[in-house]
Amino acid sequence: MAIKKRSMNELRQVKEFKLKDQYNGKCRSGGLQNDNAKSISTPISIWIKGLRIVEVPLLLLIMAIGCIEEKAIITAIVLMIICIIRLAVNIITDSTIYKR
Repeated sequence: MAIKKRSMNELRQVKEFKLKDQYNGKCRSGGLQNDNAKSISTPISIWIKGLRIVEVPLLLLIMAIGCIEEKAIITAIVLMIICIIRLAVNIITDSTIYKR
């Protein structure tokens, strides 16, 4: 009796069907998502948005302060300029990048 070997693509499809069936057909872009879960409450999402915007500029500012302590003033000035530009870019592009 000959056993038919399945290709990797067929095995992937079988696995996806099982996962879709297990999660009520909610499978998007290769990742599993449960659409029945409640969305994040408003006060928490505001904090998360603020943290997303300030995270990298704050790191750059801390690096600039460290450069000032080490007497690397020009490097500190460049980092502060990049920090301000990055903060402005994060504020402008946050709503377009992170759509809900």
